[in-house]
Amino acid sequence: MAGLYRLFETPSGRKFVFDGATGLILTPKPGIDPEKLQNAQKALPSVEWEQSFAEYMELAERRIPALLLQLTRRCSLDCAYCVYSGRYAHMEPHAAQDMSRETLRRSLEFYRAHSADCPEASVDLYGGEALLRPDLAAEALELSGRLFAGKKLKVRLTTNGTLLGESAARLLERYPYFSVLVTVNGPEHDRYRRYPDGSGSLGRIMENLKRLRESRPEVWERQVHFIANVAGSDELPGLLDFYRRELGRPPDAVTHIRAQDADESVLDMLRPDDEALMERLRLEYCESGDPFLGAVFARQVQAVERRRLLRCGSCGIIGSCLPPSEKLFVHADGRFGVCETCCDKVIIGDLEHGFDREELHRLYCGAQRLFGAQCRGCWAQRLCTVCLKDVFRPDGGFVERISEGFCRESRAMAESQLRLYCELALRGAFDKGTVRR
Repeated sequence: MAGLYRLFETPSGRKFVFDGATGLILTPKPGIDPEKLQNAQKALPSVEWEQSFAEYMELAERRIPALLLQLTRRCSLDCAYCVYSGRYAHMEPHAAQDMSRETLRRSLEFYRAHSADCPEASVDLYGGEALLRPDLAAEALELSGRLFAGKKLKVRLTTNGTLLGESAARLLERYPYFSVLVTVNGPEHDRYRRYPDGSGSLGRIMENLKRLRESRPEVWERQVHFIANVAGSDELPGLLDFYRRELGRPPDAVTHIRAQDADESVLDMLRPDDEALMERLRLEYCESGDPFLGAVFARQVQAVERRRLLRCGSCGIIGSCLPPSEKLFVHADGRFGVCETCCDKVIIGDLEHGFDREELHRLYCGAQRLFGAQCRGCWAQRLCTVCLKDVFRPDGGFVERISEGFCRESRAMAESQLRLYCELALRGAFDKGTVRR
């Protein structure tokens, strides 16, 4: 059985040891033997959910923190890497189906009843392209404001930006708790994000953003956010330069296009990371705290900073959420899904009958068996990015094993996070406030 210690080196050459059993980062003795270290500690006794099933069900009754509504399954674009494009085995493609007003109202009322003990309310409007139904977005904003009066409220709409026109601008101006999250992928945008006729979408999106920025500068500053996707790290320099030059602010996050469950057309567009480039960008971020590089690295730093520190001999904790502990996802037809990117054959309830306790129990026990069997001996377990969306077959059943390719990438990410975090700490970046935490 492999041990749970991991010896790693920061970009500037300092060595540290990560103790996967406790989450501690240790300074090794000079001349330490990596092989002896690797086998110095046995596996975790088990890997379990943080709470019992009864406690999760109690949370679902009164403490659901967020609601995600699929206003429509239609979209204005045909993006090459969209999980709803028909190119991912675990997801049904876009379809001509919209959420009804009745389903919208009942979803918000259900969420209000099941978030009674939460001091804040968070509603996300999703698609497809949610702005294909601006009337539903407006109704969601008005109804949310009434249902959650007295609570801090956030309503966010995820959009590709092609329909971000005057009607959306008026909604942003009218409702200060409303924001939009726009996908802009910079110079490579039109390679992947095209209209159904094959034409690019970036020009239209940038026109819409320019008009909004000029007509409503306060809305632009407070309520417009961005996310970017890349097919490989070689796109990062051009992407960040584009954001500096054209948008004047960094995206909230930069993510890699999903490979899991994708067909060959998606896999063919992906490229391995250029490690020399990534190391240069890490060092640049450590030296400058550049917020544009922070869009790439800040969440990695936060993952280490927020890790659990436990006693030796403690069980491993499953890092994934169990729905609806982080959000409740409601499909356009009123069924409850695991999340917007998880296998849509897995349904955990609906508005008519509430939560399906048997299905939630299947998820709870199945994930615990899978993670318990496979993750006990992995040093990266406490930093792992594995999620329920990664453990289902296309038919909704559990995979027998998480793929070794996924585990290899997750371990590489965990080590990258540790190296970056320790380099920043060595440079005093946290004390100086150089980086966003």
